[in-house]
Amino acid sequence: MDLALIYNPTTTEFDLALNGADLANEDTLVSAMLVSLFCDRLVQDYEVGAGEDRRGWWADSLSDDQHLTGSRLWLLERSKQLINVIKQAEQYCEEALAWLREDGIVSGLSVTAFAMRPGVLAALLHLTVNGRSRRFRFEFDQARQVVRFTDEVL
Repeated sequence: MDLALIYNPTTTEFDLALNGADLANEDTLVSAMLVSLFCDRLVQDYEVGAGEDRRGWWADSLSDDQHLTGSRLWLLERSKQLINVIKQAEQYCEEALAWLREDGIVSGLSVTAFAMRPGVLAALLHLTVNGRSRRFRFEFDQARQVVRFTDEVL
């Protein structure tokens, strides 16, 4: 069970969802995947220019294990939609979601990324959860800084 997240396209921010006066929760994996994909993962020095911010999630500094939260998708923000960049996006998504398999939450995980149109990256996420196939889709419009995430049960 996770705290439910909501996305506000006007402010381009995620926030905790409310259920009356309480925090809302959900068990669909959507919030876990949003955190995994859209938090900025800490990168190595060589992945950014000298003196540039390596970003990263603040709580990773408190962790005893080597698991890093978030994804490296932010490294692609200024990239062109070339085939190798789209393949890199797939790898970054798989890396960010690998913990779901490692922790036994899903038994199968695959990602297919593609360019929907200029400036819009999309990815289909196929997961196997409790023997059931689930498909999620996210789209990111770089120019408008808009995220769309949908859960489609197969």
